[in-house]
Amino acid sequence: MSSQRRQQGGLGRWALLLALLALALRVLYLLESGENPFREHLALDPLVYDQWARSILSGRVLGPDAFPQAPLFPYFVSLCYALFGAAPTAVLWIQTLLGSATVFLGAQVAGRLWGRPALLATGLLLALYKPAIFYTGALLAPTLATLLLALALWLAVRRGSLRGLGAGLAAGLAGLAHPLVLPGTVVALWGLVRGGTPDGRPVGSAEATGGQAATRAPQRPARSSREADGTRRNRARPRLLLLLGILLAILPATVHNLAMSGAFVPISANAGVNLQIGNGPQATGFYAASRRDPNRAQDLTGLAEAERVTGRELTPAEASRYWTRQALDAVREDPGRALGLFLRKLYYYLHAYEAPQIESLDFEKRFSCLLRIPILPNWMLLLALAAGALVLGWDDRRIRLLGLAVLATALATALFFVTGRFRFPMHLLLALMAGAGIARAMALRRSAGTALRRWVAAVVVVLLTYALLYPNHLAIARDQTLGQYHHRLGVMAEREGHDARARAAYAEALRLDP
Repeated sequence: MSSQRRQQGGLGRWALLLALLALALRVLYLLESGENPFREHLALDPLVYDQWARSILSGRVLGPDAFPQAPLFPYFVSLCYALFGAAPTAVLWIQTLLGSATVFLGAQVAGRLWGRPALLATGLLLALYKPAIFYTGALLAPTLATLLLALALWLAVRRGSLRGLGAGLAAGLAGLAHPLVLPGTVVALWGLVRGGTPDGRPVGSAEATGGQAATRAPQRPARSSREADGTRRNRARPRLLLLLGILLAILPATVHNLAMSGAFVPISANAGVNLQIGNGPQATGFYAASRRDPNRAQDLTGLAEAERVTGRELTPAEASRYWTRQALDAVREDPGRALGLFLRKLYYYLHAYEAPQIESLDFEKRFSCLLRIPILPNWMLLLALAAGALVLGWDDRRIRLLGLAVLATALATALFFVTGRFRFPMHLLLALMAGAGIARAMALRRSAGTALRRWVAAVVVVLLTYALLYPNHLAIARDQTLGQYHHRLGVMAEREGHDARARAAYAEALRLDP
């Protein structure tokens, strides 16, 4: 067995141990937070996913119109129901395996790109990341989408002529689960599938992964123009396959939407209403719907309200176009407000606050001892470490590429509105950057000269990141967003006949969010 293969086997064992740690924590979380009532009393998107999955199992596989929401997760839920029984908790137990697999793949990617120190740091951050543990217990798409993103990155850094196609297929599926993942995923994969390291060594080589057995390759003679053209074509091929894979993964949803609605809807027909929520007159940067329809939680495309306003029947695709026009009109009427709102949403995306929409870590941690442990890493720690990694490893294009991918996703999200689950999959990229930065910091200990200046600069950037994004500079009304949770507790109590408890919950909901 070659030294390189032995080294890769060692990295795989470390990644497996970290994945088992992640699995143990996620299983522990589901067990010790079993009293959480929101897992059994579904509402909003989890209820939609549950009903959609049951509809699929009943024989209505595709539905009569364009998909109202990204479709992959409901089909995943229906598969879990078919295999393990139609209970939401069955899906949550499967999600413990998905989260653990994400840790394994993410750690492997870090090990292939930056060596064992990066693998250990990245894997540990991913295994302990508090929101990742929390989303294991939510019937929502982020856990599945993050696994698919990790698979895409893992395929991109492997050898093989079809790695671009495989990475593209995984990325496209991630987009079918969580469309806002796509911009950052494409940016990250565009550089990684080309292969190689900043100094030209292939990904996975002993030198590229920090191995000690590598030796300097002999200098090659200058290549002819024909050889150079062939090299350029070989480098372009994985990127073309990447784009092809993404298109092939998304194409079935697009074809279905076109056949059902007669309109070009790439993934789902709720883009327009989400654009209006994020940019309309009522927009705050978070979820703030102005529609008067009391059943809007089940009307994912805003169809009923659009029909009420226009006075005619619409398809979901037509409703999406209606809401898009409303959002664009609001932007044109006051471009200054629109720009300020966009910048505010960028700030919200990067901020320490885990903005809830239909799920709140801050609220649901009352049902979990594990989530109340303060030392578990959160978004702010990963973001600060990633910022420090950019300083320590600015000469490494892969670190810069991952930072650009996070920014691309932030920009795409700021076109709509911000919630914690919209940004959740990007914690994988931040953990990779943080792991690479920690590996670079360890290597700089053995250097002299510029090492101290880089260390100091990295520490300053980490502290500045905390100073800018940890305090509540924009006076976010955190308690107000919890009103929804107390209302849902009131609904549960009323259904169970506990009127006094229901009245108390409703009163608290009104106090928090009149």
